Order: sequence, then C-alpha cells, then structure tokens
Amino acid sequence: MIKLNIPSNWVIVKSDLLEIEEKQDNSLLIEDLFQIKRMNYLIDAGWYDNQNAFVIYLIQESSWDDPIIKIKSNDLQSCIEAIQFSIYYVDRLFDQSN
Repeated sequence: MIKLNIPSNWVIVKSDLLEIEEKQDNSLLIEDLFQIKRMNYLIDAGWYDNQNAFVIYLIQESSWDDPIIKIKSNDLQSCIEAIQFSIYYVDRLFDQSN
C-alpha cells in the first residue's frame, strides 16, 4: 500500500489518486486525481493519456503556464514521491521565511 503523508497545514481539495491502487482500476486514470493547497501554492496531479504518464504540478498564484515544478511519472509510486517532494519543497520555503 502506497502511503501519502499530507501535513495538516495543507488543504486537501481532491484526493482520488490513492483509489487507483486500492481498486486496481485503470478506468480511474483521469486528469483530475489529486489537488492540495497551502496558501498560494497548489500541488496538482493527474493522468494524461496523451503523455501516457502522471503529471505533477506545483503552481504558485494560479500560474499554470509557468509551474514551479512539473514532473512526469509512469507509475503511481513515483507520482506519490513527486507529490511528497513538492510538499517538502513548499514547506521548506515557509520554514525559511520564518
């Protein structure tokens, strides 16, 4: 079972990503699988058929055309790791500003 650790200072907007592993149903692979936010930062993950991959975005200030991070992943484990990395990255930014 893949575990995703989301700190309490993040707001979960959508979290269908882990159902893919639980249900083992590839029909659940859609663009809008996962989204969390902290203040003006947003982490978004989904499956993109045209790229045959999960794509993970870290966005600031709704700037989708210029993401801070964009990672492509072919498997769920790597996708989760990319999300965890993005959470860590943003949390470190907040730690440094305090």
